[in-house]
Amino acid sequence: MCDTCNQFETPLKIDSHDVMQSLHDKLFFDGVRVGVLEITDGDLQWADHIQCTLACSRCGKQFRLECETYHGGGVRFEVIQ
Repeated sequence: MCDTCNQFETPLKIDSHDVMQSLHDKLFFDGVRVGVLEITDGDLQWADHIQCTLACSRCGKQFRLECETYHGGGVRFEVIQ
């Protein structure tokens, strides 16, 4: 973990659609769009089901997001490497 990606390390309690949307937006707008995170597998496009692996562009730390946006369940966000 480095100063570039440590903002994504904090585990969040994802217990509502709004929190899930907020996490998605943070990963996309504060991560991918500004070049802090790179998508290495899957897709971060908002859809019924999201599976995406992201990596810090500086240190290579990887994060995984899996969620079912339609029902708002099965959400998992974790550091995987």
